[in-house]
Amino acid sequence: MSVQEKLEILKNSFQDSSEFDLVLDKLFDIVLSSYYDKLKNYDRDLKNFENEYQMTSENFYRRFESGVLGDDMDFFEWASLIEMQKNLREKISQLESVD
Repeated sequence: MSVQEKLEILKNSFQDSSEFDLVLDKLFDIVLSSYYDKLKNYDRDLKNFENEYQMTSENFYRRFESGVLGDDMDFFEWASLIEMQKNLREKISQLESVD
């Protein structure tokens, strides 16, 4: 059964569409809260790299992408964290735009 079908069954199980809206709002809140927790962890981990290597993540990423910094495993982890943080911020923005 597809997600769309599941949502339709769930929606039809409520007598009042406003109840369904409340359930969806709560679900959005739960997901957003989880994403904010992840974001906090990413921010902490990025700050640790910034402190260790004495450069901002923005400066690091620019230099890493241009090939200046080499292939240290820490650099790949740092770059991955930056990309995950960016993707998560985009998801948060999408969820927050829902009324």
